[in-house]
Amino acid sequence: MAYAGDEDVPDEKKAPTSTALVREVSLVALRQWLRVPGSDVEKALRRAMRARHAELNQATRAAIAQRVLGIAVFYGRLGHLLDRAFRRNQGNIDPEIEAEMLLELYVGRELREEGGLTLSNLSNGLQGGQGGHGCLDDAVECKLREAVRAPLFEADEEPLLAVRLATAWSLPLWMAESWLQQFGPLSAFQLGRAMCQPARVTLRVNTFKTTRLKLMELLANHGVRSVPTAESPVGLWLPDGRPPAGGVWQLPGYSEGLFEVQDEGSQLLALATEAKPGDLVVDYCAGRGGKTWFLASLVSPNGSVCAWDIEEDLRKQLQGARAKRALGETNLHLLEVPPSKPHNLHADVVLVDAPCSSSGVLRRHPSQRWALRLQEVSEIADLQLSILEEASQLLRPGGRLVYATCSLIHLENQSVVAGFEALQRGFVRWPFPSGRHCRTLLPHVEGTDGFFMARWEKKSCEDLNFAPCQWMSMADLEDNLDEAEKAFESQYEKVEPSLLGEGTYGKVFKAKSIRTGELVAMKQMKIEGSEDGMPSTALREIALLKELKDHQNIVKLINIFYKPNKLVLVFEFVENDLKNYLESRGKSTTVPSEEDEERTEDTEAISELTQALT
Repeated sequence: MAYAGDEDVPDEKKAPTSTALVREVSLVALRQWLRVPGSDVEKALRRAMRARHAELNQATRAAIAQRVLGIAVFYGRLGHLLDRAFRRNQGNIDPEIEAEMLLELYVGRELREEGGLTLSNLSNGLQGGQGGHGCLDDAVECKLREAVRAPLFEADEEPLLAVRLATAWSLPLWMAESWLQQFGPLSAFQLGRAMCQPARVTLRVNTFKTTRLKLMELLANHGVRSVPTAESPVGLWLPDGRPPAGGVWQLPGYSEGLFEVQDEGSQLLALATEAKPGDLVVDYCAGRGGKTWFLASLVSPNGSVCAWDIEEDLRKQLQGARAKRALGETNLHLLEVPPSKPHNLHADVVLVDAPCSSSGVLRRHPSQRWALRLQEVSEIADLQLSILEEASQLLRPGGRLVYATCSLIHLENQSVVAGFEALQRGFVRWPFPSGRHCRTLLPHVEGTDGFFMARWEKKSCEDLNFAPCQWMSMADLEDNLDEAEKAFESQYEKVEPSLLGEGTYGKVFKAKSIRTGELVAMKQMKIEGSEDGMPSTALREIALLKELKDHQNIVKLINIFYKPNKLVLVFEFVENDLKNYLESRGKSTTVPSEEDEERTEDTEAISELTQALT
C-alpha cells in the first residue's frame, strides 16, 4: 500500500521511515504469532527482526519489541475491546486483519502517554496503512477510535470478579479464578497488575571472585546504579534496567564472571536449602545451571554439587563455558554432572526446582499466559509429584529436601505438597523462620518473580517410628513395608566378609552405617503371616538374641526394620566374630526347634524382652 507523499517513488527504491519500518516488522511478527495459537511470540519477534537486521538500529528494535511484546501481554484486554467494538468471534478472524487491529488499538490506547501514536494521528495510521494489510476501511477506523476511548465495562454491567480480573490484567479466565481463590481479591488484582509490568533486572554476585560491595563500586564507576536485594545477601538489582545500549553482557565484570543474571526469587530458592560447606547437594532439575553454581559457592571448599537434568543438552551446558566462567578452573571439582540419573547418593540436601507452568514468570514470557491450558497444568502436577518422590530417595536420614516451582497455581504447589506428604511418611516438615514449611514469593510483595517453596527433613534413624517389637496386626505391618525398605537400604551396607552366622530363619551378618561408619550386627529373618499379632518366628529369633544383647560385642538394639516378608534387627557391634562367640558358649547358630520352643517356658521371658526393647 502507498504511503502519503510516496506515490511517485518506485516500490523498489522506497526507504521506509523508522515509523513505517517499526510498523512493518511488528506486523510480520504479530501475524506469525497469531497464525499458530499457543506459540512463542518472542520467537516470532526474533525471526521478524532477523529478516530486516541490516535496516534496524537499537531504537527501532526497542520500539518493535515494545509493540509486539506489549500486545502479547495485553492480548486479553485488547481482544475484549475488539470483541465488544466489532461484536466478533476471535476464533473466526483473519490473523492478517487481527494483527493490524491489535497494533492500532495498542498504540492508540496503551502507548499514547509513551510517545507512540496518539489519538490525533491514529486516523493517519489507519488510512495511510504504513505498511499494513490495507483492509481497514472507514467503518473499521471509526470503531477502533471508539475502542481506544471505551471503558472495559459499562457502568450498568456487573461482570463476575474473575471476569473483571481476567479482562483488566489480561489473564486466562481459569487463571484469574485460581488466583482469586488462592490469594483473595485485593492480592489477586495486585498480582495481575504486576504481571503486566516489566520485571526487575537482578544480578547475583559471584562470591568465588568478588563481593557485593566491590561489584557495586565497579558498576558505580561505570555509571550503573545498583541496589542490594532485600533478602538475598548476594543480590543486586538495577533500578534503571538493562544498559541503554543492550544486554547485561555489556556491564563491567560480566566477561570476568563477577556476576550472573538471576532473579532474587531464584536466589532465595538456593538459599532455602541452607546448604553449607562440606555438604553433598543434589540439584535435581538443574536446567541451565544458575542455582547449581550458586549452590557450589555455598558448599565450597570441600562440598560437592551433583547436577542432574533430563535434557542432555542442558547437562552439557552445565559443564560448558558458562560454568567455567562462573566457577573458575579452581572450583570445577565442586560440580559433578552424571551421565545418567543419580541414585544411592545419601545426599545432605536435595533441591527439586520442578518443571512447571511458569505462571510465576509471566512478565518475562509475554505469550506464556495464552499457551497454558488448565488440563496441561493438571498433567504437569502429576509429573511434579513423581519427580519429587524420585528425588526424595537420594537423601540420607536427617537430610533436607526443598521443592520449588516458578508457578503460582495451587495444583502445582500446595496440591503436590499434600500428595507427597500423604505418600511419604518418612519426612517431617522443615519450617521457614515464619513457622510454616511452605513459602510463596509474589512480584507485588517481594518484588521477585513468582515462586513457591516447600521444605522437609528426612527422619533420622531414631525418628523412623519402627518401634522395636511392637505388637502389630499384619495389616498395620503392610503399611510400613515400602518405607522400611527405603530406610534400611539408605542406612547400612554389608561389610565383607559379612556372614557371621546362619540360623533356620535367616542370617546374622556384619554391616556398617553408611553415615557414621560404625559396625553393626544384623539379624534378618523370614516372616510368616499372623492375623492377630507379630509372627511367632520373629519372637523365637528375638528370644535367641536375648543373650547377644547382654554380650559385650552387642552393645544395644538400634532399630528394627520390617521388609517384605522379612524382619531385620540391627545391633551395635564391637569388632569380633559373632559366630566364634556363639560357639564358645556352646550354642549352635541354629535357633531352637519348634518342638524345643514349645517345651520351654519362655513366654514370660519373651514378653519381658518385648517390653524392654520397645
